Amino acid sequence: MKYTVVFLVYLLSIFLFPQILYAQCSITGKVTDLEGQSLSYISVQLFRVDSSFVTGTTTDTLGYYQFTKVSPSPYFIVFSSIGYKKQIVNANTTEKKNELPPVIMETDNIELNEVVVKGASVIRQKDRLLILPDKQQVKQAGTGYDLLYNLMIPGMEVDRIKGKVKTFGGEATLYIDGRKADYREVQSLRPRDIEKVEYFDTPSGRYADDVAAINYITRQYKSGGYVAIDGRQAMGYLNGDYNIVSKLSHGNMNYTLFAGYSMNKYKGDINDNHEYFIFPKYAIDRKTNTLDNKVKSDNQYVQLNIANQNKKRNLLAKISFVRNDAPDNFSRELLEYGGGHTMNKESSKTTNQSGNMPTIDLYGYFNLKNNQYIESSLAGTYANNSYSYNYLEDKYTTLTHTKEDIYTVRADIKYGIRWKERNALSLRIGHYHTISSSHYDGNNSSWQHLWTGQTLFYAEYNRMFKKNLTFSVSPGLSSLQYRLHNEKRISQISPRLKTNLTYRISSLHQIVFNGVLGNTQPQISQLSNAVQEIDSLIIKRGNPNLDNTIFGDVNFNYSGQFKNLNLYVALHYERVEHVNTDEFFIKDGRLINTFRSDVSAHHHEGMLSATWKVSENFRLKMDGYWSITSLFKGISDKSSSLSGLIQMDYYWKNLSCSLYGKTSSKSFSADLIHRYEPAKYGLTARWSCGNWLVEAGAESPFTKHRQWKQSVTLDAYNYTNYVTGRIYQQTGFLKVIYTHNFGKKTARDDNNTNRHINSAILKAY
Repeated sequence: MKYTVVFLVYLLSIFLFPQILYAQCSITGKVTDLEGQSLSYISVQLFRVDSSFVTGTTTDTLGYYQFTKVSPSPYFIVFSSIGYKKQIVNANTTEKKNELPPVIMETDNIELNEVVVKGASVIRQKDRLLILPDKQQVKQAGTGYDLLYNLMIPGMEVDRIKGKVKTFGGEATLYIDGRKADYREVQSLRPRDIEKVEYFDTPSGRYADDVAAINYITRQYKSGGYVAIDGRQAMGYLNGDYNIVSKLSHGNMNYTLFAGYSMNKYKGDINDNHEYFIFPKYAIDRKTNTLDNKVKSDNQYVQLNIANQNKKRNLLAKISFVRNDAPDNFSRELLEYGGGHTMNKESSKTTNQSGNMPTIDLYGYFNLKNNQYIESSLAGTYANNSYSYNYLEDKYTTLTHTKEDIYTVRADIKYGIRWKERNALSLRIGHYHTISSSHYDGNNSSWQHLWTGQTLFYAEYNRMFKKNLTFSVSPGLSSLQYRLHNEKRISQISPRLKTNLTYRISSLHQIVFNGVLGNTQPQISQLSNAVQEIDSLIIKRGNPNLDNTIFGDVNFNYSGQFKNLNLYVALHYERVEHVNTDEFFIKDGRLINTFRSDVSAHHHEGMLSATWKVSENFRLKMDGYWSITSLFKGISDKSSSLSGLIQMDYYWKNLSCSLYGKTSSKSFSADLIHRYEPAKYGLTARWSCGNWLVEAGAESPFTKHRQWKQSVTLDAYNYTNYVTGRIYQQTGFLKVIYTHNFGKKTARDDNNTNRHINSAILKAY
């Protein structure tokens, strides 16, 4: 009991009474390269003249460093970083505030812990992987996703076309200079402006909410501008994405204007679907074959960014407008009925969708005294959505037309402080609010008014023990509230907790244990009383009484470096309560498809990933992945999968070539659908010279009949569907990027236009 009390007192002293060091003066300065560009995350160490260590820090995203509350005395400061020559500067603190001249770092190949770093390197730091791209990887990349793909980070899969970055724990959140970015922002990021990439595989601090985080650290310029044009066109079917951006920099101000257009037009999926409806007194067998299909959509956006940066703050305002349109998407099918109703019919369905969304987004990051900071953001969007669905089968017809106004507000503020190098504390509070008003006209007319709100609060404390053991704990609360008109108000408070223990075996090897307790809210499109008739047998409807999903995760991973080989091994277990799944049951002679939240799930998965720098010109990456997902309590179902991926990159002068292949895989999700994806392979070739980059690629060029499979097996309803289509077969693309600089060099800004328009409409398809 005595030792327990002592231990509790010790913990309280850590959390509530951090050590305060009283001193008399401060030292500040900035670090740049030979071109005057700010250098982020440079190690800065303060020593007395007798070589005794005093304290240390790193430069911020603008290259500034600061020591506060140090005693007046002569010192010397050591500046060091991978890829730069070490610099030593004398500092005599004769004033209360001592600002030193800028320190200029020269690039070099240097030694770190007996490992010579040349070109691209993956360096394990105490809380992240630091990746230094080499000239070949930068030159043969046209976007931020291209560079991430070229880096071959162990345990990471990059889809450059869709803009998805998948890690072992889930999809990674992307940042640029510490600020959250989205698809368009990273897509338009110029690789030559990226100094290095940070990969937080066990995020903490400002990245604590993420499964994994990737931070691009970019060069900062003070004047000049550029105009850039890029276009990507598919071959084999009509699909294109075209963008233009213009930027002007002057001092601490940056002005950037973006605009873009994308479109699709092709024959849609060909379905061979076999359904089995089990009614109380009879069963119906229905086979569906697609006779004709058409997919058409287009998207336009425009955005203005205004940014102001200095050593004390980083301010950004973004105003954007997005328009999505998917008119006259059409399919015609042959239906063969058996069982209780034997007959053949033709059916047709048409959908029309459109949306318009203006957005304003404000962001601020403020460096305070004594190693403190405040980060805040405020964003608001309004979307006007329209959706219609028309289905015709013999004499049966159903029509739905929906118009929606949806408002979303997001506010977030975070405070952080670091004491020395071993203790840090951060506090965060955020609120997310959505109001949707939807008018349904047609066979089932209704008005649905829904508001949802979630408030999050958490505190995170990080503690380093010695030099090789780090512990962090982040307790928090989630308050979720929502209400549908004429329904009772739902209010739920859930605890949140995230813990992490990292042990660095050496500078090249580490193991990590972490655990997470969290919650998620239901999809807003499910929280309604709306009814949507799919066809003559199936009706879809919402459910306003879904529970908050609770999950708990336990993870283990090991990462290590063996000369030119990087290895990553991970294991993960997740338990989920109140999973929001689809539900099917028979009522009044129809199959009802709705949603339920009384199901539990187990999920196990593991990964082995290795990257090998065979030579300066040849790189190799291999991943192996397995998973098992089980549903129980209400629904009993199970799925397992084993898959692999290989990527080979070769660089030669201005050219590069990439070969990749992925085995077939299976997946199982909350909609109860078992999915099978066939194997795929592909080739891309790039040519880069000056301001031009041209890339051509092909996927599965020698395969004609790739086929997806989807299946559901339940008491009331079974189906098996085989899906083919033009876009899944032999396809190719051509991409061209051109940039013209004017004035002095300036960094290519980030296009952060979110082209996804949120909606609470219950849709048939």
